Amino acid sequence: MYPVMLDISHWSVLIIGGGRIAERKLQGLIKEAGQVTVLAPHVTERIADWARKGQVIWLPQSYQGPVDLQGYQMIFACTDQAEINQAIAEDLGPGQLINQTGDKRASNFFNMKTINHEGYLIAISSQGQSPAGAKALGESIASYLKDKENRI
Repeated sequence: MYPVMLDISHWSVLIIGGGRIAERKLQGLIKEAGQVTVLAPHVTERIADWARKGQVIWLPQSYQGPVDLQGYQMIFACTDQAEINQAIAEDLGPGQLINQTGDKRASNFFNMKTINHEGYLIAISSQGQSPAGAKALGESIASYLKDKENRI
């Protein structure tokens, strides 16, 4: 994997699934993406609230096939059904990015844990091996930076 930061401010991003993993992905995407759409028959209350506020578009339906992926540059497969997530990965069109949250082998990109500190962005990745480990390391680094800042 080649680490890179992408300007997705003009991209259409699709999240398929409406549970807590989708909610976690949305937290950062709402701030950065041009348009975020959630495709799921049911969503968490927080996602429903974002939809009511116009921060995301919620399409209350299940994944139907490749036609659902048209027009999106970045796709997150976040359902709790492995066969649906796999079908999404197999249905990609040319140039589409996929983060299949249940199977890193079906992904062509991973998210990184990021820390914003004094104008710097620090990114940590486990390359899909251990998202929880990357999160823990990021929290440890953030705590260290905060402690160091408090001592100055």
